[in-house]
Amino acid sequence: MLYDILRRLELEGSLGACSIVLSRDAAPDNRMMIFGREVLSFNQRHIVFRGGESGYEEFRAPLESVFMVEAGGHALFRRSPRIQKVYPR
Repeated sequence: MLYDILRRLELEGSLGACSIVLSRDAAPDNRMMIFGREVLSFNQRHIVFRGGESGYEEFRAPLESVFMVEAGGHALFRRSPRIQKVYPR
């Protein structure tokens, strides 16, 4: 589903105007926002984007870590947060 949304944005030419929020499984509260113009490529498993201190480093993130995709002020995709139960000892 997420791949289809990104593919549709790319075909419409509006991928550069969207924003993508990534989260890490190790720290769910640690989120990172990238802009669509920083996306170099994507497939059904990963998204490759440009960033870092120089702005020219390439990073790869799994599509499973994408938390939200926004375009035009509307959320096109939003993943529900995973809540883990903590059992008392």
